Amino acid sequence: MESTLTSKISLNDQLKERADYFRSRIMIRDESINLNDLENIKFLGKGNFAFVNLVRCKKNKCLYAIKAFPVKKVIQDDMYDLILNERNLLRRLDHEFIMKSVNSFKNEEFAFILNEYIRGKTLGKILKEFLYQL
Repeated sequence: MESTLTSKISLNDQLKERADYFRSRIMIRDESINLNDLENIKFLGKGNFAFVNLVRCKKNKCLYAIKAFPVKKVIQDDMYDLILNERNLLRRLDHEFIMKSVNSFKNEEFAFILNEYIRGKTLGKILKEFLYQL
């Protein structure tokens, strides 16, 4: 009897956790967010073409990762199509295991892609650790 009660509580907790996750996933999809709505929190990392900062939206208080591509480098290295493809692909995909792209912007210096913030390691770090173990 006790194990049945424990499993029901556990199931209820799991369902609440999933519901909270999906509520937060819906909340981050505010496509009306613009650059002025974001406040920088900290630098997260740098890749070959861009750097990523953690930002908070002043309107909804959600955390996002914003990827910034220097426009001069984009033009110089002819990366426009690559960035556009990344943005379009991430905006179309909708799965809980795939980071969601929320919006994109540009100014004179940078092209930006605003993404869902996922705590943890980068895919690159995970792959390096995995390959190191082989």
